[in-house]
Amino acid sequence: MPAHVRALTKSSIASTTALLVELAILPILSYGLRVAPWLSYALVQLVGQAITFSLNKYWVFEARNLGSITGQGTKSLLVFVGSYALNTALPSLAHYGFGVERVAAFALAQGLVYLAWNYPMNRYWVFRR
Repeated sequence: MPAHVRALTKSSIASTTALLVELAILPILSYGLRVAPWLSYALVQLVGQAITFSLNKYWVFEARNLGSITGQGTKSLLVFVGSYALNTALPSLAHYGFGVERVAAFALAQGLVYLAWNYPMNRYWVFRR
């Protein structure tokens, strides 16, 4: 399997793992604790970021001995800021603007942002070989 396909597959598994955790937490925040939708979207991403960074560094891109954790962490934080903004704004727009159910809006935005922003930035910038 070519390296790019292997990295994309592993990255998809890592992101799906983080997303499943986020989706498990989101209903608890939104419906159980009645946290505002926009705040729920924002909070779950913090958990997802921690999971994704760890899996990307140590498993997906096998960057344990590549670069410094400070450098990669800083770059990852910048990628996260863009992702965070997109993953808060897009589902909020879908929910408030178009009436899409909260969890569905979040899941759709996550997929779009992953393919267009997170994976390319992590592969070619944060964990670049």
